[in-house]
Amino acid sequence: MNEDLNDYELALNLAENISANINPRPPVGAIIKNNGEILGKGVTEASPGNHAEINAIINCENNNILLMYLPVYQVILFQQILKKSLPQVSD
Repeated sequence: MNEDLNDYELALNLAENISANINPRPPVGAIIKNNGEILGKGVTEASPGNHAEINAIINCENNNILLMYLPVYQVILFQQILKKSLPQVSD
């Protein structure tokens, strides 16, 4: 589990260090692993470029993908939960 957390944090760090302006796309990092070895990494590119998961697959050393760390979906889900659970604030 600790290794999973480290890989999740690595994917988040990839996203935080995207140097290009990719707005309106969210900054996303993706990591692909197999048997504890990182096979590919990717980040989201500016439109019309690829999303992070596509770049991670392209950068993969082989096609035996077993595990991908892609934190953005958890972040979006968490944001949706927060929006539903927090009271609305008016201007």
